[in-house]
Amino acid sequence: MANDAQAQKILRHLAPINREREKLVTAAWQFDWRLGMKFNAVGLAMTCAILWGASMFLMGLANMIWSGYGQEFVKFMASVYPGYQGPNNFLHVVIGTAYGIADGFVGGFVFAWLYNRVAA
Repeated sequence: MANDAQAQKILRHLAPINREREKLVTAAWQFDWRLGMKFNAVGLAMTCAILWGASMFLMGLANMIWSGYGQEFVKFMASVYPGYQGPNNFLHVVIGTAYGIADGFVGGFVFAWLYNRVAA
């Protein structure tokens, strides 16, 4: 009986907390169809910059360690980014990463901006 009383006391104490939590979860998932969905342009741009920069870094590093790995990707990126000849040394990996970060940021921002204009 003592355990039941303690459990009831705990549940009475947690009930207001659970009600507040349910309100917050409900508010977080509400969607106003009149406003539509919009991207946070800077947030998407940062995400794309991180992902594309990391891809360029990892591919360049892998190609530097295991020669020939991802060679077609590296050749293609060298044809897209002026001044980037592929990962001959670590400096070229850093240059490719910087290109990836800049390209990912601009591409993500333009995509979000364009989506927000068309979907509005």
